[in-house]
Amino acid sequence: RLGQGEAALERLNEAVAGMRALGHEAFAHRIALEIDRLQGDRAAAERRIQRLEQAGNLHWVNVARRYFPPLNAPTETGSAGTKLEVLGPIQLWVDGAAVDYSARKGWELLGVLLEARLAGRSEVTQLDLIDTLYPEMDEAKAAAALKQLVYRLRSALGSAVITRTSQGYALGAVNSDAEQFLRERATRLWRGPYLQGMGEGWDASVRESLYHTLRTQAAAGLSSDPEETLRVSRLLLEADPYDREGLALGLRALQHLHNPSAAERLYRQGRERFTEVGERLPEDWQQFLLSLA
Repeated sequence: RLGQGEAALERLNEAVAGMRALGHEAFAHRIALEIDRLQGDRAAAERRIQRLEQAGNLHWVNVARRYFPPLNAPTETGSAGTKLEVLGPIQLWVDGAAVDYSARKGWELLGVLLEARLAGRSEVTQLDLIDTLYPEMDEAKAAAALKQLVYRLRSALGSAVITRTSQGYALGAVNSDAEQFLRERATRLWRGPYLQGMGEGWDASVRESLYHTLRTQAAAGLSSDPEETLRVSRLLLEADPYDREGLALGLRALQHLHNPSAAERLYRQGRERFTEVGERLPEDWQQFLLSLA
């Protein structure tokens, strides 16, 4: 950033050598990746990505892929560039730009249609949408309201966003971070709790599947990226303060980060929450981890 590229490369090479001398080969590859980025050396980066994948270091593989996207990666243009983000506050992007859209019913409709696709359903019937979106309205008025909602949503976001089916509607040419996460298992895609701020009443099976995968991936990356595991632990506990596995993940991450005092604070907070609902956890956080082994 200071324009001292040669000095930066010299220091980075020294750091690589230092990590290797200490036996930290994975960290050496991580630092060397910055050298590849500065020099634009895709060939070296691809070889490094293979080594990181073999070591199971998924977080740094994702970092590398951000620096050097695959040459054959599909580009998102036109309607295919519409992306719905639900792994945190709900947000819609069109061709890389955030859409300023504030109609809550519209967000709810998009969320319901996305969950149907995630659950393997080809459509959501009009009757189910009416029951979900307008539970207190009579059927005729609710059908008219749904039709108007779909019309306004298409007008704001494009006609391909929602498609008409034989009995209802389906999500159209829209990508989602949830589907990307289930394909790539990249925990970095999570920005906050699932559908943050959108209330309750969503498909419990879809939610559990997403959180189960998140929990599993965070556990798999514990030794290679404990900081990311700790971040995911906080997301899990924000979604469910009584998630024992989520609490355990955070404690194990802090063990790897050699921060017992932070582990003590995290466990004390968790233990207090459980006490409030009449459940007692072991006095010591290390005993708690042993009880889950």
